[in-house]
Formats: sequence, structure tokens, C-alpha cells
Amino acid sequence: MEAVTERGSIREKVPTRWESFVFTGKIVGLRAKRLWDDRKAPTRRWPMERDAPRAWPARVEARSRLWVDTDERERILEAGKVENLRLACACLDGTVVDAAGVFSFWAQIGRASRKRGFVVGRMLQQGCVIPAIGGGLCQLSNALYWLALESGCEIVERHAHSVRMPGAPVQDATVAWNYVDLRFRVKQRTRIAAKLSDEELIVGFETEAPVASRVLTMEDERQEIDVRNCLTCNEVGCFRHHRHGDSH
Repeated sequence: MEAVTERGSIREKVPTRWESFVFTGKIVGLRAKRLWDDRKAPTRRWPMERDAPRAWPARVEARSRLWVDTDERERILEAGKVENLRLACACLDGTVVDAAGVFSFWAQIGRASRKRGFVVGRMLQQGCVIPAIGGGLCQLSNALYWLALESGCEIVERHAHSVRMPGAPVQDATVAWNYVDLRFRVKQRTRIAAKLSDEELIVGFETEAPVASRVLTMEDERQEIDVRNCLTCNEVGCFRHHRHGDSH
């Protein structure tokens, strides 16, 4: 008999070990397929212009809050997310994409691994928010997708989250190494700027075209939908329950 959890009038199935095993198997297959497909249509890592010696007069900027969870038990995963965003921004800030060039999130950022300094953050998987190395990078892909839309880029590849993440914008773009990517083709030579303030993720597209600069605030306008969080859901029937609070 499968376990279910009830929230309000919704009864939801609790993930099982078998489903997790099947899910992992699918990921292996999809990663292999991506590697094969990219041999036929390879992506590239674009060069970086850190100090921006040339003039980039036009800028469209997206800002989003770093800290959105009010439950202190989730704070450790939010802190991990912020650190992962900090590392990813270091790989992205100053990237210059040539006109008609295709930007790939994973080609530019690279794999988020412990070896590269990425830590445990939170990631959506099988309808639950779970601890995962590199978790939280979707906040960066969301911002890039918004900017691509606002800048008139051609969206080559984009995937929406299967479940609404807390604090996620209306127009979102999830990523998962390496089989779920965000790719877009820029219309003109574009420099990407990315940094963190104490409270916000700030990402900008800079161009040489004479257009008005503007700032986008990535506010969520959708109805609030609950998502189970591994550290706070208290679902004892889930096979992940014994790992609550575990950072591995």
C-alpha cells in the first residue's frame, strides 16, 4: 500500500525508493543522450571581459531576493543556495556572447560539484525540495531567462519547473546538469553581469545598442502552492525521512 500525505483537500503520494531508483536511471540515460546530441551540435564557453574596458551603455537588469524562507530550519539550505549562486556568478560575470551566438547555462557555468566548491542547497526533485550539491542555481537561470525574453533573444531550450518553487517568478527556467539546460541566441553582442548584494541576486545584460536601461524586479504573481521541504515536512512515511537535517 503506497503512502500518501494529506495537505488541505489534496492527497499526495509520498516518493518511494523504487521511484527514486527509476528516476536516477532516467537521469543517467538523459545525460548520456545530451552528451551524444552535443557532439552533433556542440555548445561553447564564451570568453569573459571582467573589467569591461569597452563601453556598454545599455543595460537591462533583473533583481531577485536571496532570502525568502521564514522557517529557521530551512536557513541552512538557503545559505547553501546563496553560496552556490556566489560561485556560479563568478563563472558568469563578464561573459561576452557574440551576436547570433548561443548561450548555454551549463557550458558557461560548468558542473556544480563539491570539488569546485559547491555546497548543499535545495533542489526540487519528484515534487519535493531536497538537499543537493549545487542546489539553488535555478534562481540564476530564472533571471537569465527573464533577461533573454526582455532582450528579444531566441529561446533555444527552456524547461519550466514541474511544481511551483517558493519565491519563483511567473516565467521560470529550471536547470539540472547536464540534461536540462537553458539556451538562448542573442540578437547582438551582449555582456552578462552577475553579482550578489547582501539581499539580492543581480543579473544584467549589457549591449552597445542605444536603448533605454531598465531594472526588472522578479516578483511572484502566482497563487501560493505548498511544496514539501525535506527539513520541515515531518512526513515520517517518506524513505528520505531519516535524512532530515543531514547535509549529505
